[in-house]
Amino acid sequence: MRCGRGADRSHMPDRSVVLTGLPRDREFVRVFRSAAENPEMVKRDAVGEWIMPRSEIVGPDGRLLSPEAIRERFSLPEVPTHVVDVEPGRPVRAWVSRAAGRSPEAGGFEGHWGRGGGEQWRMEVDLRSLEVREEVETWMKNPRRLKGSGE
Repeated sequence: MRCGRGADRSHMPDRSVVLTGLPRDREFVRVFRSAAENPEMVKRDAVGEWIMPRSEIVGPDGRLLSPEAIRERFSLPEVPTHVVDVEPGRPVRAWVSRAAGRSPEAGGFEGHWGRGGGEQWRMEVDLRSLEVREEVETWMKNPRRLKGSGE
């Protein structure tokens, strides 16, 4: 599938969006924002469909990018405060694409979210189902605060 102009704004326009199985030989993470202090509440905040290969948030020096740099690369609505490892307990399909840049100039957005360009994976899971949501929560491992998140 190609993402044309006016299609889902999460994907770069005029780029391929591919549905594939989540490879077991790659490390995936999810970044998110949480104000919770309790580790179990932080883990609940981690649940979501959008993930990325760990390599996408690591800089040339081998360290994690700053929260602001991650926001810019994935065009996130807010600066993330946490990162969690994602280890699905069963085979999962996901849509793979490059994050679209979002800014007022792109239309339909208030404020600058970021340039985009990062490789993003959207897992095919229905988080409206409490059962699925609870299952996905078990896939979220080792939640931790991002260095420099300032909270």
